[in-house]
Amino acid sequence: MAQHARDRVNLDRTMPNVIRYYPHGTEVAIMRWYRLSDYFEEIKVHPGPTNDSPAFRLIFQPRADGDSYWKDVMVTILQDIRSAGEQVSITIERSGDSEPVEHVGTTLA
Repeated sequence: MAQHARDRVNLDRTMPNVIRYYPHGTEVAIMRWYRLSDYFEEIKVHPGPTNDSPAFRLIFQPRADGDSYWKDVMVTILQDIRSAGEQVSITIERSGDSEPVEHVGTTLA
């Protein structure tokens, strides 16, 4: 799972974003592509607390000049990783909303 996570958090990876709106009741969908580096300075994969632990940690460092969409991108990445394993649990640790977010740590086991 950790290797799968490394593949999913490569900053050169591109992901689609579909924007939908409904002028005059008709759906219009626009697909835009973005790189993870558009939203994150760095995404690190750290091993778990012990060598034999299946847990690992993802540290998301959002770009200072990025918009708040980085949170949606992070959730998409975590959902992708969760769907790749049968028994993946996710715990999120982060700074409070009143402080600038320096990193978001996620432990996957």
